[in-house]
Amino acid sequence: MSGLLNVMYTDAEYLLAGMFMVFFIMFMILISCIAITALVLGIIGQWKMFEKAKEKGWKSLIPVYNLYTMCKVTGVNPWWIVVSFVVAVASAVFNSVSTSYPDAWGLTIFVILFGLLNFAVSIYFAIIMAVSTARSYGKEDGWAVGLYFLKPFFMFALGIGKSKYVGATPMKDPILGRNSKTSTKKGKFCGECGKEVDKSAKFCPHCGKKI
Repeated sequence: MSGLLNVMYTDAEYLLAGMFMVFFIMFMILISCIAITALVLGIIGQWKMFEKAKEKGWKSLIPVYNLYTMCKVTGVNPWWIVVSFVVAVASAVFNSVSTSYPDAWGLTIFVILFGLLNFAVSIYFAIIMAVSTARSYGKEDGWAVGLYFLKPFFMFALGIGKSKYVGATPMKDPILGRNSKTSTKKGKFCGECGKEVDKSAKFCPHCGKKI
């Protein structure tokens, strides 16, 4: 009798393990599909966004260069790319060294400091990019929330949708300031139709939208 119970118990374990593996595989497939979809939508969206800003769409395919171009289009200082990279590398180096010298409390302090600095810089840069992107494409700051948390999908909406590029409109950056090499589109533009309007105008003479 005990032998039969042991066999039944073992079969139940195998069944549960098999169900868990099937669930895990399906979950990983789902995550992979979402990641691939987000990547494709992000590239398409950024491509179209660049074209609206009179930039070459293929620039969205090149890592780092696409971020630099985005800084140019939105007016964000591209030196934030360098700062983010340097801080991230420094944080990784101190983390790696500290594992070899676990008793070195001085290294631990640097690990904590650079870890916090890396977190703060990445968050700050992402917020500046999100707000500046929303403003540069005629959207309210509320769009920055979507660009921060669901960037690929909101970039796709900006690129494919009816939004117009209104010129580089960066969020105020008291640390590094505005990018001096912004996109070629200058002046004041309507966020609805994208047409140039007088700088003193409060309403667009072409579509009537409040500026």
